[in-house]
Amino acid sequence: MSMISEQVNELRKAAKWFEGACFPEAVKLLDEAADTIESLSAKLATANMECSSAYYGNGWIPCSERLPVTAEYMEFEPTPYMKRLEIAYMTDTVEYLIGFYDGCKWMDKHHNIIKNVIAWKPFLKLPEEYHG
Repeated sequence: MSMISEQVNELRKAAKWFEGACFPEAVKLLDEAADTIESLSAKLATANMECSSAYYGNGWIPCSERLPVTAEYMEFEPTPYMKRLEIAYMTDTVEYLIGFYDGCKWMDKHHNIIKNVIAWKPFLKLPEEYHG
């Protein structure tokens, strides 16, 4: 659950408490605040998705379209290892990082699980001339 959802739930719990304490004005204000926050959060998420979708033509692949196949996330020579991928994921905005996919879950470089991944693309290697 996102931080925004948690805060909205707290507002709704407070509204229920005030309802039991016979404070109808407080209940109305808290419910309206929770509704407004949910509405603005949904609009922000939609706007962020629209902005991000402008970049999908630049190699980004929406997760709703497809996930990486084994050859895109694993390398087997000289020894097996996971390839790096660029990952876009949703928080209250769209965040980007270099991470990994193991066929089941998305991870950062410390192997912490990343949730709400919305798009990915293969990580391009630097040309040999940049390698020391």
